[in-house]
Amino acid sequence: MPKNDLTRHLSWLIKKTGKSYPFNPHRVWGVSIDTFPEYYRKGKIVFPDDYDFFNLSIPAFRVFESEDKVKAIKKFGSDEAMKAVSTYLPKEIGMNENGNKEMLDLFGSKLFSFPKPVSLIKYFVSVISDTSAIILDFFAGSATTAQAVLDLNKQDNGNRKFILVQLPEPCVPESEAFKAGYKTIADIGKERIRRVINKLNTEEEGKLDLDNAAKQDRGFKVLKLDKSNFRQWQKLEPSASTEQILEQLSLHINHIDAKATPEELLYEILLKAGFTLTGNIETKTISGKELFSVSDGALLLCLDSAFHGNDQLKANAVQTFNAHNMQKEKHNQILFKTV
Repeated sequence: MPKNDLTRHLSWLIKKTGKSYPFNPHRVWGVSIDTFPEYYRKGKIVFPDDYDFFNLSIPAFRVFESEDKVKAIKKFGSDEAMKAVSTYLPKEIGMNENGNKEMLDLFGSKLFSFPKPVSLIKYFVSVISDTSAIILDFFAGSATTAQAVLDLNKQDNGNRKFILVQLPEPCVPESEAFKAGYKTIADIGKERIRRVINKLNTEEEGKLDLDNAAKQDRGFKVLKLDKSNFRQWQKLEPSASTEQILEQLSLHINHIDAKATPEELLYEILLKAGFTLTGNIETKTISGKELFSVSDGALLLCLDSAFHGNDQLKANAVQTFNAHNMQKEKHNQILFKTV
């Protein structure tokens, strides 16, 4: 900034208080000579004598809460409080020895090398102000993240959820884990989650709910990546013969893998129909047939041979559900599908 501009800038400060204030010659000015008058008029420049509790030695720029919220919404999409995180980790996050002890407490032996301490993951998760956040861990290992989320939820009655991803990496045959019956790293993680949930539930048994806190849902699902349970249609060349087309069609008369379980079919259909895998699933019996009711009846799925090749019966069922859905909002309609 030119010297004459600097003098003019300082004269504003002196006019307000009758004092001069030192400035740091190694720093640039935070407010230009052009914008200072407007900020000064709006009360956004705070002087040392304005408020005793600020304990200022030089003038400071003030940001109002309403401006912070507008800026936060524009930048982060939310005006919720954000926590600044230091790269210096506090001592209470623990060390690998703590992680080893936690595994020993749960399993009675060291099944996993260098597990992260739960306190470390709890520290990182607690940085997020949303107590209903979804925590994703692509390298689940011994499932320390799951235990951290469950512990934090119990601590502050949060509703956080976790998604853990772990390849079925084989355990070394000579390892303690393999000898204990755990064939893969994923098997260790699944068992750890079961034991942590059981431990938390046991601790709560017989205790009075003095805080009137809602009972926490500590269930979890295990899903594996696999091939489709439905035979895939093979694209034929335009020049395909009638025999080839008929052969393809005959392969799809029974197009479901005979080895597939009802649950495997259910979850594949849920994905293809656009439903989440975490929706509530109930089993119902209607007219002697077992059905899956998904998300409070939003999808009814019967995997039994209900129509026995009777297309007229199937068409009637489709019309019955279409009539039910008329004049109903989309979220109140029942989705009817056959496989």
